[in-house]
Amino acid sequence: MNGSTIYSIRSGNTNIIYPDIIYLDTSFIYTVYGDENANYKRSCDDFLINCVLSKTILTYSGVVLDELKHLIQVNIYDKEAEKRGITDEHNSNGVIIKRWKKLFDIEPGIMVDVMKEYNRVREILDNNMILLEYKDDEKFRKLVDYIGLNFGQDSIDAKHIAVALINGINSIATLDEHFVRTDGMNIYGPTKGIIKHIDKRNNVYQEFDNIVISNILDSVYK
Repeated sequence: MNGSTIYSIRSGNTNIIYPDIIYLDTSFIYTVYGDENANYKRSCDDFLINCVLSKTILTYSGVVLDELKHLIQVNIYDKEAEKRGITDEHNSNGVIIKRWKKLFDIEPGIMVDVMKEYNRVREILDNNMILLEYKDDEKFRKLVDYIGLNFGQDSIDAKHIAVALINGINSIATLDEHFVRTDGMNIYGPTKGIIKHIDKRNNVYQEFDNIVISNILDSVYK
């Protein structure tokens, strides 16, 4: 597991090959559109602008939308909980109950604000990117399991990768360093966790029809 190509997208780095099409995962999209104070927001913003200038097609998926809604919910409830002086606490079993969850349990009406923000971001995505389709059938789940088993990905990250691959995409923009474990991919990101791996790789841009990707897809779809 040492075959992904990694590109730092930190502002000012010009050593980037922009793909024809790229998949944006939840962490990347949330950094750009969901949190004004997010770390690496400027780098992600600049990368998107350069993608547009390079005529790179931007894509996302329903997996992103499901995660995005939850992130927005947690963010809005957590900020409101902080305003109200609500704190985390331990229940009788010693399990931490987060302050946002405590507020959600007594103030479900704040979901109106959550959905308003979610719909705002969703409209931006719909107007500027392509929503990738996938069928969550037995073959897809087997592909997710294969990616998770062979490249050490959790079920959600494996889903992101699987959706991209079945749509002919092996380039992903993310803030999650775990994606670099997947061979045959081009990983674009600004975080220390991602770019620390660059010197360990033979950083050559990888076309979609490389042998590793073919083997991954053939494991299920041949």
